[in-house]
Amino acid sequence: MRSGYRPESDISRLLDEEHIGWYQGLIGTLRWLIEVGQIDITHSVTLLSSYLSSQREGHLFEAFHIFAYLKRNMNLSLILDPESIPFHQNPSCTKHDWDDFYPGAKEAIPPNAPSPRGYAVSTAFYVDADHAGDTTNRRSHSGILGYVQGAPVLWYSKRQATVETSTHGAKLVATRIAVELIESLRYKLYMFGVPIDGPTILLCDNQSVVHNGTKPDSVLKKKHNSISYHKIRESVAAGFVELHKVATEDNLADILTKVLSGVARFCHQPNHYITSCPKARKYGTLNTSKDSNASLNATLNAHATTLLGKPTSEPKKYLPDGVAFLGLIIDDKIYISSRLSLS
Repeated sequence: MRSGYRPESDISRLLDEEHIGWYQGLIGTLRWLIEVGQIDITHSVTLLSSYLSSQREGHLFEAFHIFAYLKRNMNLSLILDPESIPFHQNPSCTKHDWDDFYPGAKEAIPPNAPSPRGYAVSTAFYVDADHAGDTTNRRSHSGILGYVQGAPVLWYSKRQATVETSTHGAKLVATRIAVELIESLRYKLYMFGVPIDGPTILLCDNQSVVHNGTKPDSVLKKKHNSISYHKIRESVAAGFVELHKVATEDNLADILTKVLSGVARFCHQPNHYITSCPKARKYGTLNTSKDSNASLNATLNAHATTLLGKPTSEPKKYLPDGVAFLGLIIDDKIYISSRLSLS
């Protein structure tokens, strides 16, 4: 969907009966694609899905636009990486005593779960919210992206049920939803007999939410958000969630909360899109803020020649400054984009 387009503000003509069925069929196809792993169109399709009974010509045009995007990117596939994402392995976390606030808080492990077998897996979630994103009723939009090891396994994009008066409130609600999804995922893993390596890392880009969720002495100023506030804090007290601050530009859930431009969409891909090139692998970190254009091109050209027998074409213009990627861009096509933290 085009960047900046708002389906709720579309005033084009209503569709006739023939095109209504056509539009509904297109949206159904797109919803199926999301279920099988097309994460990058989730937000756009979610917005258009809200207008299945009052479709307009502009909505149909934007559905065509999504299919055009998919046609241009037919060689993308989803990586199910068995390795943990380096960013998630050693986050700094200060432990606090929560007994005075939530005595006896602990994770609800199913008593009938089978004995765990195999290697333990790590879990991590990104959470974000677009505050007052809906221009008609000013409700916010939540976006959540969940990983098991290096594989995205859960994605959530939905308009919130209440109107929040601040960014803090919107992201507090989104974080509470993320905690509920974490509980559900961990329960399923326990019932599958999959051992879990420590608490789930929950990454949010709002410092106030992180402070409220990790500091026992923090005070909530708005009673309206008290349920979300205590749900998050109790999960941290129970020890199955670790809440951390992540930079806004590194929050991968951003792609699930707003319509992004082409370059921004690439920068917020959920870590694991790769083309069908069978020889492509991860080859070192490329830091565009430190590497000169010449050295970056030389590095990419060396890897491209080794892997595919041909050089790259202006790779640096696709990589934003200050972001590290594992990957190659060859002949204007992304062969690997695996985002890491620079800290």
